[in-house]
Amino acid sequence: MSHPILAAIAAGFCFCVTGLRADIHESASGLAIELNAVSKAPGGCHLTFQIRNTTPADIDRLVYEGAFFTNAGILDRLALFDFGEIPADARRIRHFTAPGLDCETLGRVFLAEASICETSGSAGSACGEVPQLTSRTDVEVRG
Repeated sequence: MSHPILAAIAAGFCFCVTGLRADIHESASGLAIELNAVSKAPGGCHLTFQIRNTTPADIDRLVYEGAFFTNAGILDRLALFDFGEIPADARRIRHFTAPGLDCETLGRVFLAEASICETSGSAGSACGEVPQLTSRTDVEVRG
């Protein structure tokens, strides 16, 4: 499902990948997405997510449609979160910088549905998994 407006908004998003591994709720099975940190960045807001894939399938690419809401519940903007590759039984850290977004007024991140989910191999599909969404920050994450 492609949305030109979302793609244009996502173009301003910085997608970074690191090799960091941190703790995520070990009780989660399937897919788990955690908002691990939110911090002010030059000209915007920096969000750090941790993704855990305990399914038997490698995810070659995972992209979620999303939205940012203020503390007052007002929609600030739409976004695409390109989490990239998430191997089976692995964790990954993904960083996103939202230009012009004020971290202090950010109240909720909404992750709608996976607009792109590509898997490889015959071990089954992680794409049908509904992810467990959590936050270690004051910013709520919902799906």
